[in-house]
Amino acid sequence: MSLSTQNLKLVDLLHYLPFVVLLPFSWFIPNEGPASYHRLFALFYNAISFHMAGYILFTVFWFFQKRHTNILHITVQKKQWLLYFLGINLLFVCFYLLVSFFLFSLYIGLSFFFSFLVFFCSFWALRHPQLFEIPVYKYQRSTLSTEEAGKIMTALTDYFQESRPYLDPSLTLSKLEEVLQIPVKHLSQAINQIEKMNYAQFVQQYRVEEAKRLLQSKAHRQWTIASIAYDSGFNSISSFNTAFKRITGLTPLTFQKSNEK
Repeated sequence: MSLSTQNLKLVDLLHYLPFVVLLPFSWFIPNEGPASYHRLFALFYNAISFHMAGYILFTVFWFFQKRHTNILHITVQKKQWLLYFLGINLLFVCFYLLVSFFLFSLYIGLSFFFSFLVFFCSFWALRHPQLFEIPVYKYQRSTLSTEEAGKIMTALTDYFQESRPYLDPSLTLSKLEEVLQIPVKHLSQAINQIEKMNYAQFVQQYRVEEAKRLLQSKAHRQWTIASIAYDSGFNSISSFNTAFKRITGLTPLTFQKSNEK
């Protein structure tokens, strides 16, 4: 869920309280390494580290609870990046705690390790720039209330699940307007407002799910990728491959082979 669409509450800001409390003391803590720590200073250092580790673990736990829902509104590749990023941060905090408690003496090695992580993340970002694209939503000032948009989305998803109109490659908002008796503008706004995606992306999600079902089906094992693409509602192989890779993180052929194994 995009933070730009949420209203931060006071209780959300309380999560930053430990850092705000500890920040004034950071000016008095020596920087010569663990050997120079006063016990009180070491307490502050360790409190920050445990605080970071706790939040990282909580985020990982929350992520795995929500990974099968649409609450994150992000692609599989972005979910993988988030997991890697959390894992790297947790590993770094663990190394720091080992140094802090004199269980790991290579303090300078921690600096090299941190530099390696920075280079690793930088090269990853250069190879996968789509991970950091910030979507721009057209209807941030929509005339539809959240309740109205929710009702429209309920009608739309019910129709998609029952009648599967997305299997028609020529499906348009105008055709949906005729069936649902909902103006095109309101349909588009509801999809953007509730699902945080445009109409094309919304339909592609259903078509990719249908393609995944066919690729996993033993009855369709002899089908070509092209046949599955067209039977899923796509009107071209290129659009099918692009949408499938964006949503699942895999190519259709890789997904099919992994399922066979």
